Amino acid sequence: MQDAATRVDNLNRRLDNVDLALLRHRDHRETMTPGGRALLERSELLLDHARQALAYRWSRTNSLSGAAQEQARRNICDDFAAVLRELAMSMLPALDGTVADRVPVELEPVLQRLADFAAPGWGSRVILYAADALNYSIERHDDPIGSLAPTLAPALSVAATAEGPYLFLRIPSVERDTATLHAIILGHEIGHLRDWALGLSASVKTPPPDSWCDSAGQLQLEHVAGFQRYAFIAAHWTAEVVADILAAQLLGPASLCAFGELIGNLAIWGTDSTTHPAPDRRAAIIIEVLEGLGYMDVTELRPLLKHYEAESQAAAQRRAAAFGVPPHEADELAWQLVHSEVPRLITACAAASQPGERFSASDWPRVEEARGLLSSGRPCGEVIRPGPTPEEVPDAVIINAGWLARLDGMVELAGILGLDASIPNQTSQVSAVLDGLVLKSFEIAEHRRKTPWS
Repeated sequence: MQDAATRVDNLNRRLDNVDLALLRHRDHRETMTPGGRALLERSELLLDHARQALAYRWSRTNSLSGAAQEQARRNICDDFAAVLRELAMSMLPALDGTVADRVPVELEPVLQRLADFAAPGWGSRVILYAADALNYSIERHDDPIGSLAPTLAPALSVAATAEGPYLFLRIPSVERDTATLHAIILGHEIGHLRDWALGLSASVKTPPPDSWCDSAGQLQLEHVAGFQRYAFIAAHWTAEVVADILAAQLLGPASLCAFGELIGNLAIWGTDSTTHPAPDRRAAIIIEVLEGLGYMDVTELRPLLKHYEAESQAAAQRRAAAFGVPPHEADELAWQLVHSEVPRLITACAAASQPGERFSASDWPRVEEARGLLSSGRPCGEVIRPGPTPEEVPDAVIINAGWLARLDGMVELAGILGLDASIPNQTSQVSAVLDGLVLKSFEIAEHRRKTPWS
């Protein structure tokens, strides 16, 4: 085992490496998202404080000797290893993914607005970043200055106040420009945030199943491991279902289209995992929400909804079994619990929405209008109507218009571009143009919200 002197040398060397990595970002600040620049400033502040605190606390051990000095210095190294882990394993990977060639910078202000709306009391700062993994996610990180700096050296002040939590929203870098798939983060991942803020999924309790309890209602010893598995799966599946419900209520059919395309490439349709119910189960719940919002009555959407309905009709009855682990009664009991709670959760999610926030079939004519703009090669971020001001277009209208144009085959847009939408490589070119128009539409709509018309 290394002594404290060796460990602190290694620690300082690694802090130097982090500093070099931050320097590379400083040289390219203009290419980063606003959230990335804010995270860079906090990282630099934390690193500067860590250096000062490390030197200060190390010097205070000079008055000690022998084993007492060695132990005190080991404790110091342990404390600062936590800072190094936060910088190297959380903040730097996010910073690497906030540059414009990896992430759609136009989307971060939209996500910031949605995050403020979903968790209004949090004061969160959104960090939209891209990673190599083919995965979407949201993570909550406490502000490092507030959570780490005070424990490093309380006697040293930090020249900044603590901020609210950071929300790390991750998208796959290979899907930077696949704007229609961004419905995943606009709906499902922001749905997780609202769930965290309101505790919707936490309202589903997981008492021990009666069959696992004795006559006094106490969990029997032989079912302890099974109950732990049951509670774990039920909690995770409920959280995913709630995020799906909220996404469907916020974005309408786009949530189902994006879910279907993502899952079609990444998961097995009828297979559960310990953290997610099978895609067909989730699709069935999303369709239930969409039917409740009236979308089955929209003629051009009915074939799509009927297709997913047929593909997922046996989902609720199929016995649950998590992929990659031996089947267990706990899996089926968890699904039975979650499935029984779906109607109540749909109602609770609807009640948690603000007036006019849910996107229903009555809003579909606006999607058709926006689709017409996209199909003619124009962004749909604002609509000019008779009157003194243009009207910004809601997020749900933009993302659904993008999907509607895609489902139509993009024939009109292809003709304008002089391409043939039936030829695969040319279809990709038309899709890229459509994705660019969708992102530009988000940017225009956000600008319209912030800039008075004159």
